Amino acid sequence: MRVEGKLMGDEEGVDIKDILINCPILKEKYTAPLLWGKNGHIQTATYGLLGHAELQRSFDQRVSVLLNDGTTVIYDIFEPRAINIKQKDVTLALCPGIANNSESNYIRTCVHHAQASGYRCAVLNHLGSLDNVTLTSSRIFCYGSTEETEAMMSDLVSRYPHTQFINIGFSMGANIMTKYLSGMCPEMVKKTIIGLSVGQGYSASKAAPYFHDWENGRRVYNYIINEKVKQILWKHYDKCVKPHVVSGLVDESKIWAASSCATLDEHYHRRVNLAKGGGKVEHFRTVKDFYEWCGSLKGIPSIKVPMVFLNAEDDPIVPIDLIKPVQEMCLANNKFAHVLTKHGGHLGFLEGRSLKPSSKTWLDRFIVQLSDAAVEAQT
Repeated sequence: MRVEGKLMGDEEGVDIKDILINCPILKEKYTAPLLWGKNGHIQTATYGLLGHAELQRSFDQRVSVLLNDGTTVIYDIFEPRAINIKQKDVTLALCPGIANNSESNYIRTCVHHAQASGYRCAVLNHLGSLDNVTLTSSRIFCYGSTEETEAMMSDLVSRYPHTQFINIGFSMGANIMTKYLSGMCPEMVKKTIIGLSVGQGYSASKAAPYFHDWENGRRVYNYIINEKVKQILWKHYDKCVKPHVVSGLVDESKIWAASSCATLDEHYHRRVNLAKGGGKVEHFRTVKDFYEWCGSLKGIPSIKVPMVFLNAEDDPIVPIDLIKPVQEMCLANNKFAHVLTKHGGHLGFLEGRSLKPSSKTWLDRFIVQLSDAAVEAQT
């Protein structure tokens, strides 16, 4: 395990070293499940199947927030099951991976452990991902849009005016959460303790070519993710496909024929989503423009709160080349750190001393330890 960062303070505020020094998990030897645990592909595949019968899976409150364009943002609140060690009101704001929500198993295990450790959790449900929930606007989730995250955070502040936040994103959700943190207003900066990015590729434009490689099976993952998004589009056809077909904005046949994320992005996402900024709202001219807008990399230097970026060396979806720019940024900023584990796959991080993984993942434990340490460093 490697931790990259400028671990010497030269600025005011909390240094990342003051937080990580109180995370003993970073000094432990990672114990992967026997036989299969050191295989990134199996780790990646298993996280989606992992579930524990004893988990309390129901949310305490499902919240709906209406946006100006008619979109209904839905997020779930899970109240703490114990008292936080510092008796603080702290909320973990979670943004799941692509097409995921609070019902995804890796989110459930994370929330369960956090609740038991005294943290409230709020989980954003990506547009279109929930079963039996109808969309109220003509779009699904977008790789780089922070609108839904901003709506959730604003609503949480109104509901819990005295809470402080730890913002955590997973994969695509890490990209979105990183973008959100880079553009936070001063009031939200004061309310935010730390941010954590898990398993993101940082630059959509740089990641796109890798997704077409057969190396590490990325072309297969590309196809699987693409089909998953197409299933969501089909499920919400009347709301998010048909109106754009009627208007001539998209060619339906090309959407269903798409066999890769880049092709689907060309024929759907970059046409349906809008570029907003500088007082202008316009469609993206090319997929390249869309990807440049989506990526979080260029905004990272603007983040004003402590931030940890976590990746696994054996992640079959995110190659090491995409991680290097972030490692360099962390070496130049005493508030940032990059943690690179040898094993873990893509959002897996399963551990155990037998064939069967433990009920808590390494990631679940790290999130709680990091949260405890960040709260401790702030007091």
